[in-house]
Amino acid sequence: MIQCRPCQSIEQIIICNVESRYLQQFDTLTELARKTLTTIPGVRQVFSGWALSEAEQYHFCWHIQLAHADVISSYQSHPHYNAFYSQISHSTDPKKINITFVSTLSSINHQLKESQMYN
Repeated sequence: MIQCRPCQSIEQIIICNVESRYLQQFDTLTELARKTLTTIPGVRQVFSGWALSEAEQYHFCWHIQLAHADVISSYQSHPHYNAFYSQISHSTDPKKINITFVSTLSSINHQLKESQMYN
């Protein structure tokens, strides 16, 4: 019997502020980016949204779900991802946060914690 590796969701979170001069065209960029990113192998889902309150420190969020940790390098080197990241880098505040997370139930997460403890 062939065994499959367990599902190991990877989540990329990008939070940022959109520069006011790009607000009018940002919705178009967002829709195009969502359609383009979902064509990259290993990308499961793309969410983007505005903060509900203007009082928040950051006003815009991207949440990109990847199928497995094995696809991170091919995803980040994909031309569609590079074009997307270049576009948001030009239209957002440079103080954006970009973090990739793995599920707390993942063995990769435990390995990372252990390596940080001993370094």
